[in-house]
Amino acid sequence: MANRIMRVSVASLLVGSACDVLSPRRSSGTEYYRLRWSTTARAAPVTAASANGHVFFLGDDHRLHAVNEASGVHEWIGGYTQVNGFPASGLATSTDLVIVPDFVLYAFDQQTGQLRWFYRDPVTTGPGYFTPVFAGDGLLTGSESGYAYHLRTSDGTLRWRVYVGTDSAPTRVWEPAVAGTVAVFSFQRNTRTLTGGIVALDLASGSELWRQELTPAVPGMLAGPLEAPIIRDSLVIVAGEDGTVHAFDLTSGRAVWATARSSGLGLLENQLLQIAASQTSIVIASSGGTLSSIDIHSGAVRWTSNLNRGESLLAPLSVHAGTIYTVLLGGQLVAVSELSGSVLWRSPEGGGSRVWTVRPLVTDSSVIVPGPSTVLAYRRYR
Repeated sequence: MANRIMRVSVASLLVGSACDVLSPRRSSGTEYYRLRWSTTARAAPVTAASANGHVFFLGDDHRLHAVNEASGVHEWIGGYTQVNGFPASGLATSTDLVIVPDFVLYAFDQQTGQLRWFYRDPVTTGPGYFTPVFAGDGLLTGSESGYAYHLRTSDGTLRWRVYVGTDSAPTRVWEPAVAGTVAVFSFQRNTRTLTGGIVALDLASGSELWRQELTPAVPGMLAGPLEAPIIRDSLVIVAGEDGTVHAFDLTSGRAVWATARSSGLGLLENQLLQIAASQTSIVIASSGGTLSSIDIHSGAVRWTSNLNRGESLLAPLSVHAGTIYTVLLGGQLVAVSELSGSVLWRSPEGGGSRVWTVRPLVTDSSVIVPGPSTVLAYRRYR
């Protein structure tokens, strides 16, 4: 496996500069956007990560790129990952590593781009399929083969591997949500009815603490989870294939609340959801083109905002400092008030990821969106 580090010419990869490219454009809210920088490096449809003044993204050639967060200037391009792999949902960073889940798990040094270790399981497949999650000195991840894994971050040594499926059906296991000594994974059986649920594992041993199947709102409907769970205030929250959101008690697995399924949908039509969370609310993007905010503790709807039908189809969300960020199907990056649901600003048409609905990376100063022909960084203002 090649592990060459490429030092790059600034002129060949940088379109913008440390100076902002666009003039400020105010909307009716308190934020406005400016394009800080962009690169001509082509990216994979994977959420970027940031650490120590750097932004890291996976190129469409399956190489890891590092750019300066303030200027967008390329610093290095790391060695190849799994050239025939499957780009996952997002990168992850620790104190000194960037973890790239590209079917196999790869760990690169943040400062140099050198490959430090990789993990390819000899028994199962796809441990590098979803965004890894750090917990203490360990790293947790799911897979496309029904297994959950706990590795040692420093060298990728396997600590435990647990099959969380219940039968021989192909089972997808998303990255976990972690709180204290508990790691909660959501799993989906790839059957005709896409059933599934969530399972809580002991972080140290991998032993099962409890599990819950998601029950469909209408018998016979799809019911499995759509993505990884979220943990807030001792609740585990997960979106289901049937268009509902469920909350379970972290300690016992007891069902606490579930949202009502959207009205007006046929028995075979699902309102697909993406969710994100702040400390007080759960934000839901639906395939019907709406954003909604619900109270974490009760599941009650706080507000609903229409972003035009179909625009927010499965658009991954980021919530930061009272603002919700999402990318619409037309390529626009949109900032929405978490308090009211009002649109604060939109980037120009086609100014976001252009094709993909990738989860925006939000830092203290920027909102960063990889796209098929560029990586764009917008300045955040409050």
